[in-house]
Amino acid sequence: MVGNIAISSKTQSRSITRSHQLKRAGTDGSAEISNAGPSFRPQFPAGVMAGDAEHDRVVLWTKYTDPSKDTGQKKRFKVKITNLFTNETIFINLTKQLRSSSGFAHVDVDSPFLKPYTQYEYQFEYSNGQATAYSPSGKFWTAILPGTSPPVEVEFGGVSCTHQSNGSRRGARGRQKRTDENLKAASKRKLAFFVHAGDQVYCDSEAGGGPAINIAGYERKYQQAFSKKRGLNKLHHSFGMYTTWDDHEIFNEWQGRDTDNKKAKEHLGIRKGNKIKAIKIAGKQSFFNHQPIRKNRSASGHSTPLLGGHIPDCPYKPATSMPTSARSRDDQRLWSSFRWGNTLELFILDCRSERARNKHKYISKEQLNWLIHALHNSQATFKFILNSTPIGLFHRGKTGGRINNSNRWVASAFSVQRKKILSAAQCVGGVCWLSGDLHFGYCGGVTLDSSDFPGVCEVLMGPGGARKKQRISKRVKRIKIDINNIDKTKKKDDPNWLKPFVTDTNNYVIIKAIPNTNPPMIDIKFLAQRKNIRRGRLTTYEHVIHHAKFELRNRKWKLKHDINGIESAESP
Repeated sequence: MVGNIAISSKTQSRSITRSHQLKRAGTDGSAEISNAGPSFRPQFPAGVMAGDAEHDRVVLWTKYTDPSKDTGQKKRFKVKITNLFTNETIFINLTKQLRSSSGFAHVDVDSPFLKPYTQYEYQFEYSNGQATAYSPSGKFWTAILPGTSPPVEVEFGGVSCTHQSNGSRRGARGRQKRTDENLKAASKRKLAFFVHAGDQVYCDSEAGGGPAINIAGYERKYQQAFSKKRGLNKLHHSFGMYTTWDDHEIFNEWQGRDTDNKKAKEHLGIRKGNKIKAIKIAGKQSFFNHQPIRKNRSASGHSTPLLGGHIPDCPYKPATSMPTSARSRDDQRLWSSFRWGNTLELFILDCRSERARNKHKYISKEQLNWLIHALHNSQATFKFILNSTPIGLFHRGKTGGRINNSNRWVASAFSVQRKKILSAAQCVGGVCWLSGDLHFGYCGGVTLDSSDFPGVCEVLMGPGGARKKQRISKRVKRIKIDINNIDKTKKKDDPNWLKPFVTDTNNYVIIKAIPNTNPPMIDIKFLAQRKNIRRGRLTTYEHVIHHAKFELRNRKWKLKHDINGIESAESP
């Protein structure tokens, strides 16, 4: 944990409300309490974020700017954290970070002040000696203490493929508006946390100043995506985040050691003077600069301890100990897991930076061994795997052709790793993949070749605001035809058949993990925004596109409830 902690001797009578904040801050969250002019006022241009929450730890993030040129002024920087149940408050002094920081604050809060399964509010304060600024306030929940009995319900949200453009073209404005509407509606929900499956920011987009090819360009893209008017900004203020990346955070089809440099240069519109390696380094660094991700994540530290046993009918026995490299210190490692009591464990994968097609590796050997080991030893009822690309197999209607799967899990080059993971997940039971990338929403079972894996299901979350909807609609139409054709035979003779749902509507997903029913189940809702004229005025409604419930019986998923478009409710 960075900084010094001071616990308030008296509790607050109320939390940091919006009206209270506006009395001392501008609407952008940058307050001035001295007589200095606005040119000297510090700013928090990208808002705040919390992430990597555990039962006693969290990472708080913000970006700040200080226009003051006088380095002789006494500067102060701190963050205030309030327990919303007891109103007890602590302040963490961050002034030392100003000496080495490049304008980003990553505060790893590891303190007895943080209690399990408790909601907190936080706010940064920066003073440069001439003016003082307060950031917008944010909220997060700490995780449930592992081993808590009885297990409790946990409801969380998810999305992928969000900020795609910030341009002046009509199509770009429309896509961004759809994204903002979805995420602003999601931010008003009461959820434990929110997950993002990648393509959070399209740094290679032509809109908004052209593709990013250096640190300055990437920071420009993130600032456009995180600015106060954007839906991502509101989402970040409302929940603790768990995030992974896909390709567009760096550039299209970026994938570790197998990046096609020639194709990448053509896509980015750059000449020989710009090296792809340097662009990847800048893109990766900018991603970690702009995320509340704990440095030096220890994968073995988050997952369930090794129990020494193994499920008899599983062909893949996990290693008896974690690989050495999985315990190594790495500032840019994404893969890890987070426990929410015995209800769920969230496994976060990195399916980009370790990919090596010529070695048949979608993820590294270390990450693969860690995942299989952690799945086998997890005591959580539900195991959610957050990764950027689907592991399921999608066809194109009656022709049986696959949907551009050459760079995804189902490619023949990665078939061995895919089979190992799905076989292990099938043995464990209760595994649900949370994915994105394809720009359509989906939930259903996962197949391996022609065999069903009822012990594994998958939810494609989002897209938050996809482009080229007509092309996506044609793709979804072909998939629906394929699903209906298979369903005619499957539902008659296969009790494990989970008829999938697919939609081309921009959406976000809410998943409720319910462990205390018999049998346990997950409740999945796809939500989108609809507009209607009521009494002469335009009203926005939250529409449930699809609602499904999957029961977990004997480590296999069973479809209990499946209805399309069941309800409409005014946006909260």
